[in-house]
This record gives sequence, C-alpha cells and structure tokens, in this order.
Amino acid sequence: ATLPHNDGSGLFDVYEGEYYEGERHGRGQYTYANGARYEGEYVKGRKHGEGTFYYPDGAVYVGEWENDAREGRGKYTYPNGDSYEGQWRQGLRWGAGVYTYGDSGSRYEGQWVRGARDGAGQWIHPGAKYNYTGSWEADKPTAVGKFTFDHGAVVHGRYTSVVAETYSEESASVVPEPTLQWTAETFDVVPPPATATGMTAEEIQAANAEAEAAVRAEALAAQ
Repeated sequence: ATLPHNDGSGLFDVYEGEYYEGERHGRGQYTYANGARYEGEYVKGRKHGEGTFYYPDGAVYVGEWENDAREGRGKYTYPNGDSYEGQWRQGLRWGAGVYTYGDSGSRYEGQWVRGARDGAGQWIHPGAKYNYTGSWEADKPTAVGKFTFDHGAVVHGRYTSVVAETYSEESASVVPEPTLQWTAETFDVVPPPATATGMTAEEIQAANAEAEAAVRAEALAAQ
C-alpha cells in the first residue's frame, strides 16, 4: 500500500505485509517518508508484538510493542553509541534495565520509572576505581548508599538534597539552587598488605590510619 501524506507535500509512506479485514495485521514492513522504518508484527493496524524500528537519526529499537508503543522488553541503541536494554512501559524506560554509555563503558543497572532512574540501582565504572550502589529518585542518587573501590575498600554514607545559592544572569540576582551532597559515614578499610616479619604494632596502626585516609580522599574525589 502506498499512503500519501495529506499536507500537499507529495510525500508518501509505504506498507508491505499482511492485512486482515482491511487493517495491517500480522507481519509487515512500514517505511516512512522521513526514512524511518518498522519491521515486525501488527495487530489491528497498530505495532504490537515483536518488532524493530529504525529511526531517522540512526537510533534502533529491537523488542516488544503494544498499541504502537514500546512495551515489554527491548533494547534501544542511541545514535551516540549509548544503549538501554530492559523493561519498557508506555514508550518509556520503566522497570528493571541497564543503560550503558558508549564512550566510557560505564553503566547503570537498576530500576526505572517514567524514563528516569528510580529505586535501587548501581553505577558500574569499568575504567574507574569505584562503583556506587544505592537508592535513586527522579534520576538522582538519594538516601543511603556505598562506594566500593577496586582495592576492596567500602565507604558507606548518604546523599542529601541541599540548597546552594547561585548567581542567575537571567534574573541578575542570587537564586537558590538544589544540589546533592554526599556524606561519608563509615569506612571498611582494606587491611595493609603483608609485610616482612618484625613489623611492630605501632607500624601496623600507622599503616591502617594511612589506608583509611586514602579511602576518605578517594570518596571525596568520587563525589
């Protein structure tokens, strides 16, 4: 079927596939005039079931559909190389899923609500020295969590929302701006490496103090 646009532009979409009682029903391919393309299943004229959508900007979605929206499980690959694989609802990231950044390989694994990180989750940084595990709300870390460093140390603490004053050029005045603040509370210090026999108790205590100071410094740097 060739489906002309009604705006006088002369553009048209093309559908090739199965029909039932005059509607797209079954498997088919719909090619849009702007270059987008859908290949997959239809039910009563709407995308429904398994399908792949190629977007004009180069993005690709492979997964489940319901009533013309991404619904269920699927993977969306963005033009910049980022990707999200997990649950969808009403076309949004919603449920358990993994968002991976293409440039760094860092990823968030956890819960999503209405397209934003919300619930239990974990930041994983393969190329960095630490990961973060905690709670999220409205796409930001909140409440209690912990930083785990690659040498084994763990820093427990919490994120709280604080209000800082910043200068606004638009209003030419100082305005309050909410921001997040990390507070470290407890530290699980890595024991010092094994040393030659004869190390005194004072030397062991000094090594522990040095290790704890290093963990505190890394925690502050990771905020």
